[in-house]
Amino acid sequence: MKNAVVIYESKYGSTKKYAQWIAEELSCDLFERKQIKKDALKQYDVIIYGGGVYAGKVSGAEAVIKAFHTMQDKSLILFTCGLSDPKDVQNAESVETVLRQKMTADTEKNVKIFHFRGGIDYSQLSFADRSIMSMLIKILQKKEPGMLTAQERDMLDSYGKAVDLTDRAAIQPLIAYVQEQCGSLEQ
Repeated sequence: MKNAVVIYESKYGSTKKYAQWIAEELSCDLFERKQIKKDALKQYDVIIYGGGVYAGKVSGAEAVIKAFHTMQDKSLILFTCGLSDPKDVQNAESVETVLRQKMTADTEKNVKIFHFRGGIDYSQLSFADRSIMSMLIKILQKKEPGMLTAQERDMLDSYGKAVDLTDRAAIQPLIAYVQEQCGSLEQ
């Protein structure tokens, strides 16, 4: 029997929502990243980490990957949460490339990555995040409409609004992977 933990870092709440759903489905422990120390991870066989995607990087993932280098006997599952549609292969691959750059060859063999859609509420964004989004939107508005990617069109359509694209059903492939690859879990 194996035991699992879900750890997350969430800036605006979508990643936290997915982490809670995963922990509920697997009946396992749940911690915000800043609430758990590296030594506490030794008691878990399966470590599931989720972070939001901001400017192509996954929040907190680098620290988790670094800590994982010393725990090769564990299973590490990463999940990302962002506005982009995870079905957009190019976007998913670019996020995975950034994540894998931080991994050793051994670590990379032991890590599985899943991508989920989050949400955005412009009224809740920090000043810095609002500024970044505003600059990005101005750049996108200058592009010819036919040259916009689906992700860019989605950004333009949702700009200034509250959009929640989270979907509990989206976690099922991760849950199935944990159950198939990692065996039954202790509760």
